[in-house]
Amino acid sequence: MRRSFGTEISGNRRPGGELSPAARALVISKLEDGLSQQKIAIDLGISRGAVQDTISR
Repeated sequence: MRRSFGTEISGNRRPGGELSPAARALVISKLEDGLSQQKIAIDLGISRGAVQDTISR
């Protein structure tokens, strides 16, 4: 599945699995750009909890 924002996230990722380092970097980048946690979660196809976990690391 190709995302319009340029980063491909595997559809084979297991639920509950960890985000890749690239996905974590993208979450942080989007936060620094001022996007909301909810918007980031929707854009990346991950849970808001995964975004929150990334922030707390």
